[in-house]
Amino acid sequence: TVHNANNALVAYDFLRNDRYSIGLPVNIFDIDSIKDAANWCDVNGYQFNGSVLDRQTVIDNLDDILRNFRAGLIWSEGNYKLLNYEYDTPVMHLTEDDIDADSFKIIVPGIPETPNRVIVHYNDAVDNYISKSRVIEDKDAILVYDLEERDFELELKGTITAQQATKLGTYYVERNRLNYQFSFSCHARTLALEPMDMIQVTHGLPGWSAKIVRVLDTDLLQDGRVQLSVLSEASALYDDIVSTAQHSAYQTNLPSPTDPPPNVTNLLVEETSD
Repeated sequence: TVHNANNALVAYDFLRNDRYSIGLPVNIFDIDSIKDAANWCDVNGYQFNGSVLDRQTVIDNLDDILRNFRAGLIWSEGNYKLLNYEYDTPVMHLTEDDIDADSFKIIVPGIPETPNRVIVHYNDAVDNYISKSRVIEDKDAILVYDLEERDFELELKGTITAQQATKLGTYYVERNRLNYQFSFSCHARTLALEPMDMIQVTHGLPGWSAKIVRVLDTDLLQDGRVQLSVLSEASALYDDIVSTAQHSAYQTNLPSPTDPPPNVTNLLVEETSD
């Protein structure tokens, strides 16, 4: 077999291998999605140069590979589909007419679960493949919003350049910071949605007007409605620039509770005498 460092082809080859993985047959894959992901890796300069050596589950080993080109594997219409996380065009627009009343839930992780920097571990090909660590952070965001450093560690087993380590670290620190999740039950037409799809939501409770979010999961309820779980999204996640400050506060068009109330208008005062 000819060596190929394309991340998508590495992931595909790993899943097809019946010795080191689970040996999935060719006909269970959406081959077009594999090709699209491989082309995306070539265009964006992502490669996997490493070995899967750890004695861990197939899923964990697969995650180690996918982490090197911000990709996900989903089950779609009887096939496995390989997709890259990008700021894609929304495939559906939901309004309050689609969403069940009183079913909207907002899940905001606590401060400890909202990091502001990442320590990336990779092997540097320029320096004889020595293990290196690289810190990706936004000091302005730390000083202005958080007033402390909260980091997490990211191991990139297939990354061997500082450039790729920086790009991936930039994405993951912003992705982990923009971590608001939402769930609601809605019209059965949303059953057509798949994980990783982008949708627009207009709803008065969070003050959304065509808010773009990403589908995490869909679950068919007993009454035929669909429970939808979604994640906040922003185009800035994909520009390879660290700018966590813009994700430091939940964004809504609702009035701020700290603003002074508006002046009273149309007030009529009547005096009467006893």
